[in-house]
Amino acid sequence: MKVDVITADSGPLILLAAVGRLDLLRRVGNVQIPDLVVMEATFPGAPGAETIRKWIRQGIADGLVSVPQTSTGELLRLARITKPDHQIKGAGERAIIDWLIDNIEQTNQAPMVVYENAKVRKAFRNYDSELHSAVFTTRAFLTLCEQKHYISCAASTWNELEQKFPSVYQRKDVFFSD
Repeated sequence: MKVDVITADSGPLILLAAVGRLDLLRRVGNVQIPDLVVMEATFPGAPGAETIRKWIRQGIADGLVSVPQTSTGELLRLARITKPDHQIKGAGERAIIDWLIDNIEQTNQAPMVVYENAKVRKAFRNYDSELHSAVFTTRAFLTLCEQKHYISCAASTWNELEQKFPSVYQRKDVFFSD
C-alpha cells in the first residue's frame, strides 16, 4: 500500500522539478499538495512554475495527485483578488498542519511529509502528538527513493540540485512523530 505523500512547502516541488524528478513523489505514494503550496510553487516567476503546474494538472487527470483545499489557501486566494502579489508568512506550513489535523483520521497509515523549509520540522514538533506523520527533507526523500530503487544514486541527484540551488537546505533529517 502506498502512503500519502504530502508536500509541506513549495521547496520539494521546485527542487524535484529542477532535476526532472517530480515523478518520484507519485512513485512513493498518493500525492496531496495543499492548495496554498500549489499557489506558492506555481506563482508567476517561481522557479519551475510551469513544469510544476503541468505535472500537477496531469497528476490530477491521472488520479495520482490531489490538491486539498485549506482555509489558509482560501484566505490567500481572496487576498490576491485585491493584491495579486500578497503573501502570508509561514502559510505553507500552516496549511499542511491544518489539513493534516482535519484529515488524519481518514488515512490508513502515517502520511509522509516532504519539506525544504527548516521551519516545517519545528512546526511539526509542536503538533507531534496529533499529526502522527513521517517528516522528510527533500534530501532524505531522495535517499528513500534510492533505497526503493526508484533512482540509482541519491547523492548524484542531490549534487545536481546543489549545482542549480547552491543554498539548498543541507540536512538529511527524517522525523517520526508519535
